[in-house]
Amino acid sequence: MWYSIDMEKLSKKEVFKLLKNKGTKTFKELSSITGYHEKSLNRIATEIKNGRYHEMHGNCGRKPYNKISEKEKESLRSLYYKNTYLTKKEFHQFLCLKGYHYSYAFVAKLIVKEKKKKTRKQVIDILHVSRKMILENTLQYRNKRYLVKTESPIPHHECVVLFVKRETFEPLYIEYKKKRYQLLYQKQVYSKCGNTKY
Repeated sequence: MWYSIDMEKLSKKEVFKLLKNKGTKTFKELSSITGYHEKSLNRIATEIKNGRYHEMHGNCGRKPYNKISEKEKESLRSLYYKNTYLTKKEFHQFLCLKGYHYSYAFVAKLIVKEKKKKTRKQVIDILHVSRKMILENTLQYRNKRYLVKTESPIPHHECVVLFVKRETFEPLYIEYKKKRYQLLYQKQVYSKCGNTKY
């Protein structure tokens, strides 16, 4: 083919200058320079001769007939947020009944709720261990004694599930009869047996 398809087209101003000062060059040669087809160059040349050619498009710089001011947009948004409608469609129907002629697409774009940034919850890797109460409402774990805060007392030798952080082995809470209870650190215990008993 005599001109490349991927070739970038020259601007209208540049084409206008080339066609005005074309000299002996043919439209075929000009098409290889500009990237325009011969027929379109011929049409532009005839428009220049007749004085009908414009470098800019007719609609360039014109305001759209349906353009809405920012004040009007804000009033529509405030109307939407004041009257708590279930959906955007219902709000669009309400506007149509009031005499507004906005498209649903415009209303949907107008009312865009701000997205809240999702905050990641810190996930704690938990390990659960079964333990027996050494005394009433008293638990021992890794040579440390904890007091369990409960409404009704947990009896001595009662088995409970202790939830612990996997990385640090720090006790978090206990579960007894499908209820969670908090722990209060009491004291460090030094024993030869360690945790073997409990």
